[in-house]
Amino acid sequence: MYPPHELIRNKMSAVNIPGMQVCVIGIDTVLWHHNYGYANLNDSTPVTDSTLFNAFSIGKSITGAQVLQLQEKGMIGLDENICHIVPFNLDNPYLDYDSVSIRMLMTHTSSIKDYNFENHVVLGDPAESLASFIANYLDPEGDYYSLGNFMIYPGGTAYSYTNIGIGLNGYLVEVLSGIDFDQHVHDSIFIPLDMQRTCFFISDLNIYNLAIGYDPDGSPNPHYGCSPYPGVSMRSRALELSNFAIVMINDGIFRGKRILEKETIDSMCVVQYPTLSNSGLGLYRYQLQNIMDTVWGHRGGGTLGYAAHLLFNRDEHTAVVVMTNSSTFVFDIMDELFTYAEYLRDSTTVHIEDIRFSENIASLNIQPNPFRDQCRISYELPVASHIKLEIFDLHGNRVAEILSNQQPAGKQEVIFNTGKLRPGIYICRLQCDKNNISKKIIRL
Repeated sequence: MYPPHELIRNKMSAVNIPGMQVCVIGIDTVLWHHNYGYANLNDSTPVTDSTLFNAFSIGKSITGAQVLQLQEKGMIGLDENICHIVPFNLDNPYLDYDSVSIRMLMTHTSSIKDYNFENHVVLGDPAESLASFIANYLDPEGDYYSLGNFMIYPGGTAYSYTNIGIGLNGYLVEVLSGIDFDQHVHDSIFIPLDMQRTCFFISDLNIYNLAIGYDPDGSPNPHYGCSPYPGVSMRSRALELSNFAIVMINDGIFRGKRILEKETIDSMCVVQYPTLSNSGLGLYRYQLQNIMDTVWGHRGGGTLGYAAHLLFNRDEHTAVVVMTNSSTFVFDIMDELFTYAEYLRDSTTVHIEDIRFSENIASLNIQPNPFRDQCRISYELPVASHIKLEIFDLHGNRVAEILSNQQPAGKQEVIFNTGKLRPGIYICRLQCDKNNISKKIIRL
């Protein structure tokens, strides 16, 4: 039954999806991930862990989190009128008084619309800056200003999904911080979450790692960009987006670091205008077929040959990320993967020992983790000790003894070659005299 390779491959074949990355997340780690198919059909380049995909609108959740970090610092209020903050005349010609807040921007109820958006999409990276575009679109003196850019309703009273509204949300980061949005999100989100390869511009990535997006008929698409990039141009890979999902299900914490306050996550996962949409703050509420709980997250793409999914279940502390180079959304796969996530999480919870630190062992580090053929196990001994390093399965059966001997004080390192170890979740236990420390490891 698991992993659900057959289901995924059958779906890919049925709807002509060339390639896919899948991650299943539980509590604070990736429980399982796998790559399928091809990133480039022309030369049969396979999808690997390094392959990047367009995440498109999932970037809206990242942008929302970044703005909410500034809100946590007291730099802006959720309902503060930003028309008094931006350095241009934001004017909806249908209204006598303009009031736009970040709550409205993140829920697509700001009265701003996307008008002729395709006219602002370009091959490669945009030449115009975010600041210039936003002013040109919203200021009556701007080159792109039009009646079609706005709804006739005041903010907070009508819904219209808008990429440009999220672009304005990202531009607020520049206004409040004095730093370009791209640099600010890199410093405040991507680096703390170890999303080193995630970026908004093609010039910032290795183009050979970027999957080609394909239409259902197999036609390839070129790589596009646009000036209001904070909500539409993010490129990433499933393993890195999983780190953002961990923040969402772990009450704002990633690897011991506080990224967002729990109260902020709580507010993101509340429908803000129930009569208008299922939108929270930078997130949407979804209901999958096979799980009773509501899940939150965002989907991205459905056009230009890409579809990406990031959904999480806070109640069950599970999440799923799927990225493809096809414009077909795959919520049936997401549904099955949440079931698999609960299976993996429960298996791990029942059998895995809590990590215990003793005075005889300073640390136990395993890199990479998850891993395929081998991993590097390192630790530090304050004093000379007899140590035993072993691998156990989730039922407590020892499946490998890596070493058992007397070792001097200081840093130690050993390479563990997996050999015939099957893919799955295991426990690496380092015993030092009568004390021990254990860590979960995942063999892919």
